[in-house]
Amino acid sequence: NDKEYIEISSLVKEPSMPYGQEYISLLARTGKIDAYKEGRNWLTTKDAVLDYIENRDRKRVLKKEAED
Repeated sequence: NDKEYIEISSLVKEPSMPYGQEYISLLARTGKIDAYKEGRNWLTTKDAVLDYIENRDRKRVLKKEAED
């Protein structure tokens, strides 16, 4: 289930995950993705990371179009 909260360390082991643990942890700490801290570990969902990637790419394209 992609909406299930799992530890970031487990999430980054999936082959489809393009980011490393440090970067996803940074996104979690800065509030850029939906995540919460349990003890010393951050938990997030696969959907949260994929949504971030999708929206980030869209913003990059829009910015590039605006420059043209």
